[in-house]
Amino acid sequence: IPLHLKAQEFAPIGAEWHYSQFHAFSGDIFYYYIESTGDTVIHQKNCRVLNHNGALFCGFSTDQFIVYQDNAIVYFYEPVLDTFQILYDLTAQAGDYWDVIFSTFLPQDSLRVFVDATTYKIINGQPLKVLDVTYTSLHKGYEDWYYRSSIIEKIGDLNYLFHLYPLSGLFCDGDYSGGLRCYEDPFFGFYETGIADSCKYTKAWVNNSELSGYADIS
Repeated sequence: IPLHLKAQEFAPIGAEWHYSQFHAFSGDIFYYYIESTGDTVIHQKNCRVLNHNGALFCGFSTDQFIVYQDNAIVYFYEPVLDTFQILYDLTAQAGDYWDVIFSTFLPQDSLRVFVDATTYKIINGQPLKVLDVTYTSLHKGYEDWYYRSSIIEKIGDLNYLFHLYPLSGLFCDGDYSGGLRCYEDPFFGFYETGIADSCKYTKAWVNNSELSGYADIS
């Protein structure tokens, strides 16, 4: 099956990612989203601007995420290091890997992304390449920290768009992604992973007091 990823197919304006949001010391499930809202140019690269509804504490976060695509490789901008790094390499085959260096306070956040296998998945009638990957810490003393996930062409990682380390829920006293609920863009359409009863939830507030339960806004 040929690779269908082409220039600017990733994160078209209007694309939305919706996630469950967990906290290290709470059983509450909150709601987190990322949305592609516009264009910008950084280091002569034509980029997409991704906004969100509040940075996740445990993992890579900025006021706005910046990404761009070059053929079948998607890059993201790390503002502290002032550099682009590989987010997803859809040319990768089993046995390939790429490294991601973060400047966060958690040393284990710098990762090696090793491709265990590649397959294809039909979503909305389109054959999309899937990378089954293992994320492993690059830092001395943390080499045995790893987790496995899957990256889907056009959609991204099923855990979190920016390689959030799931063990942050154990080692970071803050909120972290509980996984992708759904993805949607004007060209691809809607895809729901099935990890939650609904794609979009928000908590209701009245007189600065949080109500129990969730309100479905999808």
